Amino acid sequence: MTATVTRIYTATETCRIAEITYRQCDYWTGTGRLSASRRAAEGSGSRRLYTDEDVLRAALLNVLLQSGLALSTADLAVETLLLADGASLPLSSAVTLTVNVDALRERLRRRGWCG
Repeated sequence: MTATVTRIYTATETCRIAEITYRQCDYWTGTGRLSASRRAAEGSGSRRLYTDEDVLRAALLNVLLQSGLALSTADLAVETLLLADGASLPLSSAVTLTVNVDALRERLRRRGWCG
């Protein structure tokens, strides 16, 4: 039996991979759209730590926002996409989705979320 190793990311690494600003990461975490699943900030100077799934969520939100969706709609779409495809998607899925924005837009059009 093999053990699954989960990579842990700092906020800075999460921002770089998901191609979002630190301010976006902070806002999305503060509003509950993004979670520092590994370790939440506990006061001034503490570091949030994110998992693969957290980074994937941030990358998906970013792609959807860049596609023209409103933040609330993008949030709903991310929830639905992650639930439909399984919440344990590898981080490589985020890279694939960001590269295949046209395919993602088409999928969203079929669900009625994008014009």
